[in-house]
Amino acid sequence: MAYKAILWLDLETTGSNRKDDFVLELGMYPTTMELFPIDLGQNWVVKYDEAWEARLDLLPVVREMHEKNGLLEDCKRSTELVESIDALADAKMSEWSRIHGLNRHEWLLAGSGISHFDRDYVKRDFPSIERWLAYPNLDIGVMRRAFQYLGGEQFLIPAPESAGDSKTHRALDDAIAHCNEARDYKAMFRKMSEVNLTFVSPNHRLVTERFLVKVLEKYGNPRSDGVPGRRLEVMNEHDLHEVLTVGEDVTDVRVYRQFQPSGSAIWLESSVRHREE
Repeated sequence: MAYKAILWLDLETTGSNRKDDFVLELGMYPTTMELFPIDLGQNWVVKYDEAWEARLDLLPVVREMHEKNGLLEDCKRSTELVESIDALADAKMSEWSRIHGLNRHEWLLAGSGISHFDRDYVKRDFPSIERWLAYPNLDIGVMRRAFQYLGGEQFLIPAPESAGDSKTHRALDDAIAHCNEARDYKAMFRKMSEVNLTFVSPNHRLVTERFLVKVLEKYGNPRSDGVPGRRLEVMNEHDLHEVLTVGEDVTDVRVYRQFQPSGSAIWLESSVRHREE
């Protein structure tokens, strides 16, 4: 199945128990697969129900958050039930799909925590939306944690709330924030693809860029005016140490430097070539 559009979706709820908690707000922000907006997005607020009170009493922090951002007050003014919002959202999906020539199951659901949180609520309360969606999810929260725990902090783009862009915890705002986070990662991937990230030694062993980052941070920036086209030849940590500190056995050193959207530097390639006998 070829996915042709992305539905960035966020829900605000009374808690995280998908069996007993209630949806307060739904936000949807549609984009192309290239993350260009299809529409400004749409949100709906669910009509207040006294049954929420028991759940909110269990999580005072949730009550405080949604009193502060005005969501509970908006719920008390709303006249829309979950069932009517499901129908309205279905109509909006139909409109977006008709305008842009999209069919059911060509929409990729995306967000942060979408895989283990929001989609369960979608299946339970918004079956009409679920019928538009492809099977997989694009979870920016999973991507963020994968970079943090597997790739290292130098590749981590901060989540909106940790980057100084405080989330409002309103559904449409947060859906757009998660899309913007994905745009930051896409920009970083594009920059990384502009240079060669493969480090090949004479015996064809791979040397990771993470190791080279550490070496370059320790020994500084080698000269960067070498002849284009030279290939990296690094044998092991000891040899690289000697090459960078001694220097007389080096014919060419090139360093490419790129930047994350946050501004911190990433060393993407260092190529070192031993003088031929």
